[in-house]
Amino acid sequence: SAYHAKVFEFLLRIFDMRGNEEIDISNLSNVEEMAINSFLDLCLKLNEKAFNPLFLQILVWSESEQINTKNRLARRITFFNIVHSLTGALKNVFVPYFSHFIDLSISL
Repeated sequence: SAYHAKVFEFLLRIFDMRGNEEIDISNLSNVEEMAINSFLDLCLKLNEKAFNPLFLQILVWSESEQINTKNRLARRITFFNIVHSLTGALKNVFVPYFSHFIDLSISL
């Protein structure tokens, strides 16, 4: 169903909080961790056909050239926090996805 697209859009807005200077950073890690856990819960409910486009969309989101360098770095930090959680939960199932972001990892 299409519910996952709306939930994903909401989570992307939360993930963008790291780059927002108006946000109180003291609670940011907790909020981001809860959002990542929610994203992980969402991913675990999806089949690979539904998961793949979401993952690729979040990868594109992290590499956006339409934002300033500080916000791009913030997005990349969040992206790799998400990757860390996905790797822990999906283990070997997630390994093929590494090919999508290995160049990004090297460039950092």
